Amino acid sequence: MKCRALLAAALFLLQTCAVAADVATPAVARLGRVAFELPAGFTGPERAKPNEASDMDVYVSREPPAPTLLQVTRVSVPAARTDLTEEDKTYIATNFLSGFLQIFSAKTTEWSLDATEPIRLGGHVAVRARWTGKLRGLPVRGTTYFLVLGKENFCLQAFGGAMQPNAALEATFNAIQALQVSAEAPQ
Repeated sequence: MKCRALLAAALFLLQTCAVAADVATPAVARLGRVAFELPAGFTGPERAKPNEASDMDVYVSREPPAPTLLQVTRVSVPAARTDLTEEDKTYIATNFLSGFLQIFSAKTTEWSLDATEPIRLGGHVAVRARWTGKLRGLPVRGTTYFLVLGKENFCLQAFGGAMQPNAALEATFNAIQALQVSAEAPQ
C-alpha cells in the first residue's frame, strides 16, 4: 500500500514537472540566422522550398477569432556584397518587400497598403509595411517585414482575421519585432 501511494505521488510529481516545463519553455522558431519565440497556439513549421534561392517555414494558429498565419522566408543571395551601407540595405529591403507584396496583393481584393517604414530587427536594417484586404472574401490584416543581412535575407509575414481584435496576430507581430539574429547560420 505504501509503495502504491509512493509510486502515485512520484508519477504525479513527474507529470506536474513535465507540464510546468512545457509551460515555462516557449517554442523557438528558427530559420538560418533568425530565431524568435513562437507565440502560444501556433503549430508548424510546414517547410517548403519556393525556388532554388528560398526556404520557407509556415506556422499557423487556429485560435479564435480567426486563423493567423506566420510565414518566414529565407532568401539566399550568394553573390551579395558584404560591404553594403545601411542606406544600401534599406533600399534593397524596400525593393524586395515591394516584390513580395506585389505577389501577395494579387491574391487579395480591397487591398490597402500603408507606407513602407524603415525599422530594425535583431539590431539589423529592415523595413515593414502594414496592409489590409480580403483573402477569399474574408477581411484580413497583416504586416510584412524584410530583413537584409547580406547573403542571407528574410521576409517575415504575419496576417490573420481582421473582423475583431486578434490576440494571436498581435503576439506574432511582437515576436517578429523581438527576433534574434545569430552571427552565423547554425549548422
